[in-house]
Amino acid sequence: MSDTSSKETQLGNPTVVASHVSRIADIVQTYGAFSLGNLEVAEPMRLSASHKKPDFSWSIQEDMVSVIIDVGFAGFTVNDEGGLSGEPIVTVEARFAVNYSLDNEFDASAITEADWDAFALVNGMLNITPYWREYVQDSISRTQLAPYYIPPFNVSRFLQKANSSEDPELSADTPD
Repeated sequence: MSDTSSKETQLGNPTVVASHVSRIADIVQTYGAFSLGNLEVAEPMRLSASHKKPDFSWSIQEDMVSVIIDVGFAGFTVNDEGGLSGEPIVTVEARFAVNYSLDNEFDASAITEADWDAFALVNGMLNITPYWREYVQDSISRTQLAPYYIPPFNVSRFLQKANSSEDPELSADTPD
């Protein structure tokens, strides 16, 4: 099992594991939190966002790999000059579990931890993004905030950032 919340290692190649996945067994949101700051305004506000770097872990049980991903979103109001509020006006957090069925002939011991990490993070994020997007949009739509849309997950750009000194934070303000 791998827990990457405190690891700072370079990611491997996610396709090494992905080529042995036969199907996604299930995707479950196991946790969700939404908090709203002070909304003493008369008109809808523009929202800018920051996404935290996802924390993830994975474990293998026989012919299945389970991936757990924690994601977060902080929304800030944007003033007329384009500046952001000091404190987030809205925060959204969630945890998703994704279970992947593996081929019968798969030899897990032949895969490096860096490749497992890359698979867990990249495939996990790619597979949870539609559910994460819906959770954020649904949560925000219940407020007087303007709609906010989570951009598509750009695998290439994310791997490039993850394997450099740059923080691979998921920036929602620059959709790729």
